[in-house]
Amino acid sequence: MTQRNEIRVLLVEDELPTQQVLAEILTDEGYLVDVASHGLQALERVRVALPDVVLLDLNMPVMDGWGFRKALRQMEGGDRPQIILLTADYNSREKAERIGAR
Repeated sequence: MTQRNEIRVLLVEDELPTQQVLAEILTDEGYLVDVASHGLQALERVRVALPDVVLLDLNMPVMDGWGFRKALRQMEGGDRPQIILLTADYNSREKAERIGAR
């Protein structure tokens, strides 16, 4: 499949089966996909290559999605990727809506 305008997606998900399925779907759709298992690892990936989009699980070990989001906003530089939050937790969903997530 052709690349979708070289759109880089960083998938941040700690559950390996979910990570594998989402990465396969995105790759099959032509996106350039990088994966991280927690927020700290995702920050390392962002420092190496800034993605266009981050698919971000909120509930993870080491550094959760909230911590990653905060650290990303504090990084130097003007460009920031779009963040799509992923969660099955209703309380996290409410918190995301309070900060303006759609």
